[in-house]
Amino acid sequence: MVPRALRPFTEKTGAFFMEKLWAENNIVIKIGSSSLTNNGAEINHALMEDLARQISIVKDMGYGVSVVTSGAIACGKLEMGNGNTEEVHKQVLAAVGQRPLLNAWGQAFDKYNIKTGLFLFAESDLDKPSLPLRNALSHGIVPIINANDTVSVDEIRQLAISADNDRLASYVAKNLVFASKLILLTESSGVWDVNRQVIDSIDSETDLLRIGLFNKTSVGTGGIESKIIEARRFIDQLGKQAYIAGAGDTDVIIKIMKGDSIGTKVTLPL
Repeated sequence: MVPRALRPFTEKTGAFFMEKLWAENNIVIKIGSSSLTNNGAEINHALMEDLARQISIVKDMGYGVSVVTSGAIACGKLEMGNGNTEEVHKQVLAAVGQRPLLNAWGQAFDKYNIKTGLFLFAESDLDKPSLPLRNALSHGIVPIINANDTVSVDEIRQLAISADNDRLASYVAKNLVFASKLILLTESSGVWDVNRQVIDSIDSETDLLRIGLFNKTSVGTGGIESKIIEARRFIDQLGKQAYIAGAGDTDVIIKIMKGDSIGTKVTLPL
């Protein structure tokens, strides 16, 4: 049985109307480590600035935007020049990497006069009130959200909410900000079929049979399978949509919000 504190907000008295209000104007965007660090070579400042530009346009369209970012451990490796992957060392890498990662996001959004705020979540934080997160959105702030790998060895080992942050993004979108759309940005331009062609949509079990699953990236902990599962986990009501698309594709966020065909649209519940 799911603890009451972790149940969807809609179970509480009168919460349906609050969720409907937020669902109409909130989206959550997640970006993976490989995209943010050029596959572990360097922080991809050009991509981050372009994503900030797109988000500024989407905000002008009237949407509240939360960004779930991976990359702390990858940035830590860049800072320390150490490829050690022992679990305890990963905590150190995450601690070191949070600063340059957050600075990079701050610099990107500063160019568009958008304020950001860092929100770190451990598994134990998910049953706490999410009002600060929603208050930040109401003040036009873009929350930069990450799993708090610096304090929990178990999270890194079990990938409880840190399956390359796919699960964290799905949870935030579904249960904390009541988003209408979840956008998972990755190195691939979408979900591939067995012939490595992008599948336009996943809206039936038949579509799942077409999927060709390939290896995750070398610097991330998730993969396309994780993204499909979490996209489907997010879909629990008519009208909600999840997308898996290429972080570097031209105006990918804007096109999704305008209803253009790009990446893979997911509407099949888990």
